[in-house]
Amino acid sequence: MKKVLVFGAGRVAGPAIRTLLEKGHQVTVIDPVVENARRHVEGHPLGKAVQGDALKDGPALIESDPPDIIVSLLPVALAVPAIEMSIRYRISQVCPIYLNTARHLEDAIRRSGITVLGEVGLDPGIDHISAARAIRKFHASGGKIESFWSVCGSLPDHTAKTNPLGYKLTWAPESLVAASVRDATIVKGGKPISYPRGETFRHYTLEEIEGLGWFEVYANADSTPYIQQYGMPEVNDVFRGTLRFPGWCDFIAATVSLGLYGQQKNPLEGLTFAGFMRQLSGAPAYAPVLEAVASFLGIPAHGLVLKQMQWLGLFDERPIPLPEGSPRDVLTHLFYHKLLLLPEERDLVVMQHRYRVFFPDTGRRVLRISTLVNRGGAGEETSIARTTGIPFGIGADLILQGRVREKGLIGPTVSSINDPMLEELESRGIRFTETERELDGKGTEG
Repeated sequence: MKKVLVFGAGRVAGPAIRTLLEKGHQVTVIDPVVENARRHVEGHPLGKAVQGDALKDGPALIESDPPDIIVSLLPVALAVPAIEMSIRYRISQVCPIYLNTARHLEDAIRRSGITVLGEVGLDPGIDHISAARAIRKFHASGGKIESFWSVCGSLPDHTAKTNPLGYKLTWAPESLVAASVRDATIVKGGKPISYPRGETFRHYTLEEIEGLGWFEVYANADSTPYIQQYGMPEVNDVFRGTLRFPGWCDFIAATVSLGLYGQQKNPLEGLTFAGFMRQLSGAPAYAPVLEAVASFLGIPAHGLVLKQMQWLGLFDERPIPLPEGSPRDVLTHLFYHKLLLLPEERDLVVMQHRYRVFFPDTGRRVLRISTLVNRGGAGEETSIARTTGIPFGIGADLILQGRVREKGLIGPTVSSINDPMLEELESRGIRFTETERELDGKGTEG
């Protein structure tokens, strides 16, 4: 029996913890809200819930009962200190961090003789393992990858799409807000194209996912590392992006222009949401707020973006219930109260990869489309929790079994993790469907 210490008992923790318990590991979960930890342990004889702060109280737990591995489910902002703890105590770890965020710790991780598995979850995670396996198979059959396009979205299912933003939260609102000003880079014609601090939302496209309808697609994070990570040096175009229902990108672009993602804290007591928006748009007190914001943005007052802001509550003449805070805090507060997925509603996870592949020996050119559609919720576990949490449990179990020989900072595309993780996900109903179309010499459908 191996011992696992889990940091955090948030939205995706349940499936990760359950996977580890099912595999016979002893699991201790630490969280500031002990009820959350107890709910995920569910009275299992191998489970234990502990109240505490993982970063402050984790060392004492480790010293009193050393675990064989740490599974960190903390917010990304706390991921680096958690890895530093693993280095200090020489304990391997599975965590959600983007590998580039922890590159400065790579030598220290290797010297400590441990494995830190990052980019494991849904996105990043399942996207990597599925793409890497497909690309290996194309290469093995003599194919060359000309372009790679990959998108993922965690959304309300169509029956739960009941607000003007077409979106509901199945993860922390702080993470959603932070992702709205993330830099993004794609590769076009072999050259990188960058969109700094939310500029990506001004460059979205409309794409159809067969059987589901039309979505907005915008670039997400940095696509360039995956040329090497997926082993496709010959590729010309690489795009990794996010799916949203139509209407989302213009809203985010407008709120970025207004400065709603700023982090400078100021007194808010006595200030209404409408008064706050007047300040951001440079309008005088008591000016008609909707018209003032429309004028600042240079968009029609009757347009969808203004209606979305109005519905969210940004134009309400009611006090902001925060004594102080930043524009980001105000927006996060409204997202939390207006965009929650209700317990009886379903969520939807959609992931799609598109590979344009050329086979020099035969002259064939094909478009392979791989699509994952997964629904959850409606009183049960959400799809985003399942598709994010289960890979954490599988990754930790593979390390505990000794099947992962690699030391240092690694991603799930290494062969010792890639195939077995994908096979187990498929056995749990998390699988892709495949279609393939023949293309002509110009890359269009023949």
